[in-house]
Amino acid sequence: MMKQVLHHCCKVLTILQKKLWLMALGCTLMHCSFAQVLTEKPISLDIKKQPLGDVLEIISNQADFYFSYNSNIINKDSLVSITVSGKPLRLVLDQLFRNRYAYRVSGKYIIVRLAAYNPPPQKSAYNNGYILRGYIVDRETGEAVRDASVYEKKHLQSALTNANGYFAIRLK
Repeated sequence: MMKQVLHHCCKVLTILQKKLWLMALGCTLMHCSFAQVLTEKPISLDIKKQPLGDVLEIISNQADFYFSYNSNIINKDSLVSITVSGKPLRLVLDQLFRNRYAYRVSGKYIIVRLAAYNPPPQKSAYNNGYILRGYIVDRETGEAVRDASVYEKKHLQSALTNANGYFAIRLK
């Protein structure tokens, strides 16, 4: 009798595990398809020299979602012009951000952050060498990295970044 009860309980647990697994899979697929549908929503704009913050609001109202971004990396007051008709949202964002920013979908939010590509540090000449200058920023947040060590191994030179993530190394 006890064996039958245990066998029945194991069967019930197996069925419940399968149902939970299928529910989790369904939720994941729904989330992925929502993100895909969101980036494919058609957007139409005819904007001339309007603040970026206003343009982002117009886009979010058209496609029924919200933007999320760090106001330290995106200047909402910068003026932009864009004209598109029925283009998918992803293409509109690509055109609007011009590879300076990357974005990803999370639920009904589009999270905007600095693009992974960082321009190479600048070189400038001085006496018998040059100065290598640049900024170190966190790829995820776009915030400056303070007190990061920058090391040039050929000339054995190093520098620390300041509060703004800026560094300069004099090289011969």
